[in-house]
Amino acid sequence: MLEAIRSRAASFVVKGLFIILALSFVVWGVADVVTPGGDVNYPIRVGERDVSAEILRSEYQRELSRLRAATGQRIDTEDAQALGVPAAIVSRVVRRTLLELGAADLPLLIDDAVVRTAIQENPAFRNFQGTFDRDRFFQALFASGLSEAAYVDALRTDIATSHLTDSITSGVVAPQTVIDRLYRFRGERRRIEMIRIPEARFQDVGQPAETDLATLHQDLADQYTAPEYRAVTAAVLKAADLAREIAVDDAAIDEAYAARSAEFNEPEQRTLRQIVLSDEDAANRARERLRTGDDFVTVAAEEADTDADALDIGTLTRNQLLPELAEAAFSLPQGEVSQPVESPLGWHLLQVTAIRPARSRTRDEVADELASAIAADQAVDALYDLSARLEDTLAGGASLEEAAGQLGIQLLRVDAMDAAGRDRTGQPVAGLPVGLAGIAYRTEAGSESPLTDTDDGDFFVLRVDSVTPPTLRPLSEVRDDVVAAWRDRQQSERATAFAEKLAERLRAAGDAQAIAKESGLDGAAPPAFDRFGGGAPPDVPAALIEAAFAAASGEVVVASGEEAAFAARVVEVLPAETVADAARRGPLAQQLADSFASDLLGQFVTALGDRHPIAINQEALEQVF
Repeated sequence: MLEAIRSRAASFVVKGLFIILALSFVVWGVADVVTPGGDVNYPIRVGERDVSAEILRSEYQRELSRLRAATGQRIDTEDAQALGVPAAIVSRVVRRTLLELGAADLPLLIDDAVVRTAIQENPAFRNFQGTFDRDRFFQALFASGLSEAAYVDALRTDIATSHLTDSITSGVVAPQTVIDRLYRFRGERRRIEMIRIPEARFQDVGQPAETDLATLHQDLADQYTAPEYRAVTAAVLKAADLAREIAVDDAAIDEAYAARSAEFNEPEQRTLRQIVLSDEDAANRARERLRTGDDFVTVAAEEADTDADALDIGTLTRNQLLPELAEAAFSLPQGEVSQPVESPLGWHLLQVTAIRPARSRTRDEVADELASAIAADQAVDALYDLSARLEDTLAGGASLEEAAGQLGIQLLRVDAMDAAGRDRTGQPVAGLPVGLAGIAYRTEAGSESPLTDTDDGDFFVLRVDSVTPPTLRPLSEVRDDVVAAWRDRQQSERATAFAEKLAERLRAAGDAQAIAKESGLDGAAPPAFDRFGGGAPPDVPAALIEAAFAAASGEVVVASGEEAAFAARVVEVLPAETVADAARRGPLAQQLADSFASDLLGQFVTALGDRHPIAINQEALEQVF
């Protein structure tokens, strides 16, 4: 999984992901407040307030869910550790707790009316008509496991904290001189003329001597060093394995079908699109156009200023529609348009594009589905029972092999596994539960881990049988790779040396295009670009851009890029536009103001940390993450 993230590191999503995680450390660092574990059971204490393991686990799971949605990938415990998620969670929770204590220090008192208004204005608690719905409010509380009193207390605290931070950061503006200087720095551009020397031009680099290979092998030791490997024996308990062994009889299926029969009665559904207009006259005019053959999308655009992608409202049952609309929608033949129908949202013209009749799925149709669900439920119960018996057997002094034999558990044996759960060939170890590799690398050689549950609801306990430390692979094993690296280095050095020769000719007032043509190379004069590469074509590498901005107009530079070297002359230095450009300066001013506000808030949080000392129990924290 981590390899997938690394391979996508160039994408904006994943770059943004790393930036967000990094920023979580800006306001409050963690390393300087970590203390050794002691005889305490809290993971974090801020002043006199303890932060429970449950709070941290909840934050951690929410963050993993957010990252999985952002990357479209499964992120396991090892990936989360590599991304720094646990440290970011600790930083975030410490910061929030300090601000809550800061609000309590003042104290900031939040009136009941303010809390009531915040609840009523929360979109999550509004119905289809856009008004506060108390039933939805209680449904949301039930889903989150909160009582009304607990939610109100938490909301009151959040509002107080928000008022505190707003009082510190609101009204912060960046000085105009800073805006102007940064604007000029960012807006400056360079125009260059360049000659590209491909490394592939230099194919005849000879053969390396053995001493050259031995030296390069040592120089690139990090590249050719095998990681630490661990041999592991594990007892893995999977609910899916148990479920496959469970036979579900017909009586249980009949009972489940009777109990869940309502789920298998599918009401009629209709796929609808609509035009919503502001008044009845407009609705009648639009319907008349539709009746005479005008296109639905065209009428929506011209009469209601509605885009085509906003017309479809999906496939719905009668109960999912407003009462005013349900009767009209479910009395229409397919393809026809309704008479104008009024609702609190305006006047509607509905069209049915598809009809799915009501139907009931029979017992035989859902028998396999029910059997799988019953077996899965029974497997979960059996899994907890088996895990408890395994833990008790191990606690009684049995070895992992003895316990597995007594309980009929198959052991997973891994001869060599790195910290990411890969074997010596770099492939993921088959059948490895989520989180096992991380636990293996936190367990001493010869020791057994605690019984651990995974994100998938499975269990495992492992023993580290042996540890192979990181080892430099012998030259004989990686010889082909070292030879290839030697050739790449030779070609790169020769391309750079040739670029230096061409640069001398350019410095002597030579013409870049003529020099390139004489050398059998391509010369180019790319468009002007800024110091961040804006405007530069893909064949202008970052090293060349950096060199160009370190040079004055007329100077010649040499730089290396991917598979090529470059000789280039800075033709012109273009200063940033001096005319006030609100479209560019406005966002820059806001970015600077946000940065200053963040720094100011960070200083305030640091001061709160002095008033409310932070202690972190590392041992308890490791049990959370």
